[in-house]
Amino acid sequence: MKIFDLFKKESPPTPGLYPSKLLPAPGRYRDLEPRSIHDRRELLNELFRLTHIELRVALYAYGEDCYLISATTSIAEAGAPIKLPVTVSDSELGYAIFDLLLQSYAHPVTGDGLLENWAVFVASGEKTGKSFQKKSTYVSVNTANSAIIVEASRGFPPSNIYVGEQLSIGCDADKLGSVVKQLVRTLRFLDSQNAL
Repeated sequence: MKIFDLFKKESPPTPGLYPSKLLPAPGRYRDLEPRSIHDRRELLNELFRLTHIELRVALYAYGEDCYLISATTSIAEAGAPIKLPVTVSDSELGYAIFDLLLQSYAHPVTGDGLLENWAVFVASGEKTGKSFQKKSTYVSVNTANSAIIVEASRGFPPSNIYVGEQLSIGCDADKLGSVVKQLVRTLRFLDSQNAL
C-alpha cells in the first residue's frame, strides 16, 4: 500500500476550523510498507495538508485495567474506541495511537452529550461518569507542526496542572507508547503526593 493511496486526491477543504467534509479512514498504519520513519511523517503531514487542522487523540488510562483510545472530530471524540489491556506493549499502544491520529476527522460526531452514548465510558463498563473520571487519567495526543504533543491530566477533580512531553512526528511507536505510560505514572505519583 502506498502512502498517498490512503487519501483521495481532491482539492483541499477551505482553511478554517473544520474540514469541509469527513476524511476517509485511512486504515492501519502498520499496513504501510516498511520504508523508514518518513512513512509516518509523510502520512501525518499529508493529512494535515488536506485538512489544515491539527490531529488529536483522546486516551484514558482507566485505573489499572486498560487504555481506552478514541479518535476525534473537531473537539469531540468520534468513532469506536480501541480498548487495550494495561499490560499492552509500548509499541502496540503507540501503533493504536497512530492509527487513531490518522482517523482524526474521519468519523461523524454522533454523541448527543448523554453519558450512555459516550463510547469510551461505555467501553469501560463503569457505572457512573464520576467514578469513571476518578479512576481515569486523561491523555491528549496532538500534532503540532512537526511535533506530537503528549499531555496527561487528572480527570476528576479537575486540575489545571498537567505533565507532558514533545516528540518528533517521526518517533517510533514504542517511544510514543512508552512516553504515554511514563506520563500517566508521573501524573498519578504527583496526585498521590497532593501536588495537583
